[in-house]
Amino acid sequence: MESIISYNEMIDAVNKRMENENDEHDALRFMDSLVNHRLNSDKKTYSVKVKWSNGEYTWEPLWQMAEDDPVTCAKYAEDSNLLDLEIGQEGKDICKNAKASF
Repeated sequence: MESIISYNEMIDAVNKRMENENDEHDALRFMDSLVNHRLNSDKKTYSVKVKWSNGEYTWEPLWQMAEDDPVTCAKYAEDSNLLDLEIGQEGKDICKNAKASF
């Protein structure tokens, strides 16, 4: 059975994003998709390459994107065959939590 993020969860995410005073961008942008991933130089954490709704691409911390949109992160991990790989404790925790969102 496929789960879809609820309307209230989506509104909460948008409101949280709008309230973030540290946001570098004046315009609100939404994640379009995750297109790549990499192990950071600390060899413990990951970043994901994000395609934004405005067409921009940026590298963002995986934990941040998973907090903002766990379903998209879990779907990316599943589609990229990452769920069975050794991806460190950060990745395991994020995938475990995201799977619970399905």
